[in-house]
Amino acid sequence: MSNKNDFRRWPAVLFAWAFAACGDGGGAGGKGPAPLPVPQAPAAGTLGDGRLKVLLDWARNSQQLPAMAVIVIRRGQVAEKAAVGLRSAANENVLAVTPAGFVHVTLDDFAAYLQAHLAGGRGASGLLTTDSWHTLHAEILKPYALGWEVFSSLPLLSVAGFGHNGSNNRWFAVTWVAPSLDTAAFIVTNGGGERAEAAIAAFDQQLRSRIAASP
Repeated sequence: MSNKNDFRRWPAVLFAWAFAACGDGGGAGGKGPAPLPVPQAPAAGTLGDGRLKVLLDWARNSQQLPAMAVIVIRRGQVAEKAAVGLRSAANENVLAVTPAGFVHVTLDDFAAYLQAHLAGGRGASGLLTTDSWHTLHAEILKPYALGWEVFSSLPLLSVAGFGHNGSNNRWFAVTWVAPSLDTAAFIVTNGGGERAEAAIAAFDQQLRSRIAASP
């Protein structure tokens, strides 16, 4: 016989099931197959040299991922963007985890989001007050701000910044912002697990070298 209070447990049970089955919508990309050896990278080059897709394809193929995409914001404008491979419409979670990671946006939509953060940080955005933007970006509990991880020095760029990564175990994305360079980037793949992390980490290293070498 069921207890009259059993219904109170259902939200927790459903949440636990969704969490275990589908991931929590944040953090790293999960486990999955072990990463493959990453082949030697092509030359990083510089922004605007027409070779962004070559680097993106190198990273995607290194871990046998379906697709990858990137967009780079610099000095308020889209400096570069590219996408390679094929999107798999099946790479989604069940609707129960919608609040944790079922928002769909285009690269251009996300570019507008990053542009707003960069502009707000220098007091040029009308979406929020300058103080509100600074509050969002300020470290509260080391190393975290409100929704961001704060870095005293972004690797290869050697400037302070903030960023975030997230996964639903079927997609994996990384974004970071370097206010002093007026630069931000968003990298995403429709694959999860350690291979997705490895591909994005390898590409991000080349991308940062590319940005550092650009005027």
